[in-house]
Amino acid sequence: MSEGKADRGALLAGAELGLWGFASTLAQAWGLKNTTAVHAAVLLSLINVLVPLLSSRTGEAISQRTWTGCSIAVVATIVLGTDLGTAGGVMGELSPGDAGVLTAAVLYAWITVRLGTLAKKYPGDLLTIWRSGFKLIFASSLVALEVANLSAFPSGEMARSSISMQSLWEGWRDPFQWAIILYSAVAPEALASLLQARGQAELPPSQAQVIYASTAMWTSAWAVLLVGEDIAPNELVGGGLMIVAVLLSSISDSDKQEDVSQK
Repeated sequence: MSEGKADRGALLAGAELGLWGFASTLAQAWGLKNTTAVHAAVLLSLINVLVPLLSSRTGEAISQRTWTGCSIAVVATIVLGTDLGTAGGVMGELSPGDAGVLTAAVLYAWITVRLGTLAKKYPGDLLTIWRSGFKLIFASSLVALEVANLSAFPSGEMARSSISMQSLWEGWRDPFQWAIILYSAVAPEALASLLQARGQAELPPSQAQVIYASTAMWTSAWAVLLVGEDIAPNELVGGGLMIVAVLLSSISDSDKQEDVSQK
């Protein structure tokens, strides 16, 4: 593949990933506004099953250990998001917000599967640049449409005069909020996307997803270290299950590498 075709291919791949990423973030944000955090955590845990399901449809051979690891990761995420001391179960009736989070889960799973293919074709840095750039374009377009929609209210000049940075974002003058946004853009977005692209160039999507599923465990760990939160029993159980899931996936990957080297 020539350099020019590779650059164009990376641009189109980044645009695709950016579109899916923007849509999934939008669906999750809307869903979280209309459902509970526990519901969202349980529904998002379905990603651990959706990724191997979608991967198997694209031709990836899923080992039994990987399927087991993904299943354990689902259980671990549910346990981590459930207060074992409360009654009433984890899920009640499904709401429109649940549908939004479920849509986000499907899109996140598809991103993982597609990245597993695209990261083997194009450099991770180019994919990350175009992916983040197109997400910014899509998000900026949505904000512009929102502002235009506010300006189009029948109240005319009164509505237009009320639109300002202060009305859209009360804390826009706060340096700490800008620092949080900057950190979110650099670490969880740019750096994590780059590492994900480079990692998935070597690791199949289904096994990569088991590692991604440990996010809930790391969230609890950071909450203990930085905020001083107490470790609840469900967090200990869920964290232990997550470690088992990741180890199962790693063992499966090691066995495959040994088989290839022996041949």
